[in-house]
Amino acid sequence: MIEGLFFILIVILVIVKLIIRNDIKKRQKTQSYLLDLREQKEYRKEKTEFQNNLHNYKYEYWNEIIDGTETFEIDKSEVSSQILLDNWEYISKYYYVIKEEVSAMRNDTDFKEEQIIYDLSSNHYLTKGLYRINLDLIKHKIIGFLTNILENSQKLREPEANIPLKAISIIYSLQGNYNFYLCAEPSRLFHNDKYSKYIPEFELRHEFDIDIDRIETEILKELNVLSGDYYDEYSDYTYDLFSEFMFECWKIAKQKTSSKLLGSLDYGSGGIDYDLDTKEGIDDSKIKEHYKNRGITIEKDLES
Repeated sequence: MIEGLFFILIVILVIVKLIIRNDIKKRQKTQSYLLDLREQKEYRKEKTEFQNNLHNYKYEYWNEIIDGTETFEIDKSEVSSQILLDNWEYISKYYYVIKEEVSAMRNDTDFKEEQIIYDLSSNHYLTKGLYRINLDLIKHKIIGFLTNILENSQKLREPEANIPLKAISIIYSLQGNYNFYLCAEPSRLFHNDKYSKYIPEFELRHEFDIDIDRIETEILKELNVLSGDYYDEYSDYTYDLFSEFMFECWKIAKQKTSSKLLGSLDYGSGGIDYDLDTKEGIDDSKIKEHYKNRGITIEKDLES
């Protein structure tokens, strides 16, 4: 009897001990979780304050220098990087404003070195400027490429095709900010693939002349800025700038050839991104309706 009571007492003590231990663990986890939340909240607060204060460090005449309304003087002899000197015609004004911005930031009493990298890599001032220059350098080449396609578009169709070519797709793929790929084919949405032909001359691969990433790194090196955390985190700007560039080149090629052919700018993974003639973004569910309204005969519909 006594042994049974003693055993029950031991079991109760073990259970109580386990409950206490679990309660302590839960409290520790809760405290740790709350601490993590506080740290995350504090981090987000600091990051937000940091981002909000970025504009206070920008060089006062940045935009005026870039758009040419303000002049500047800089001694090129102070630059040692060969790639910067080789591209001085294109990068001098960017080098100047970045140099002035870095100087202004370092003279601020609340300055933190990492602000320089965060500012430059977030705003893409230099990157966008050099990317536009890279596009401008090949403008005549792309206009010629599109002109050739429009003048020889019949090569894209087999002779037995009953319906004339009405719409083509300019398919593109961008590799970061350093190269791209283009090719032309009959629009797969409207023309039957069995009448389509692959034409090697309607394909183009190009690597840009200006090495943007290397130039950016060299500028930071010249200004004694640690560039380890400088990277092109968001490259959406390349798609926006490239599509605007293609709209302009397509318009000029159409004017030169008086072509009535309609075109779409398609990203390589599929789907129509833009109507090259109207610059409209086209929703997948409204593609056929969009082009029917523009007088396109849907070859696939006629054969189904």
